Amino acid sequence: MRVFITGVSGYLGSVVSRRLLADDEVELVAGIDIREPGFSSPRLRFSRRDVREPVGDLLRELAIDAVVHLAYVLPPMHDQKLMEDININGTLNIMRSCREAGVKYLLCLLYTSPSPRDRTRSRMPSSA
Repeated sequence: MRVFITGVSGYLGSVVSRRLLADDEVELVAGIDIREPGFSSPRLRFSRRDVREPVGDLLRELAIDAVVHLAYVLPPMHDQKLMEDININGTLNIMRSCREAGVKYLLCLLYTSPSPRDRTRSRMPSSA
């Protein structure tokens, strides 16, 4: 199995990568992030890319079987539009790249949080 991980340098990405690299049935772990991972392996291939950049070329070149999408931004981030761009458009980019490259499996870990608009909505009154 050849696995590609977005957010490979983050906490979850590094935990998942190390577990996969410990499995002899995993031939290759490839990943992208905006910073290098804090670990290495002969079976790890890292590329510095933003999750919003196309990755179909890497998926095809490396004959990736499965993608694990773990790249997202958690609040609080002071730039709400940038956070939404990374989380939403990054996920759409990965889905599109997987489809175009013919990747068989895609696992997405998605994070959602209330937006400022959600916090201003009226709440249901509690019963007494």
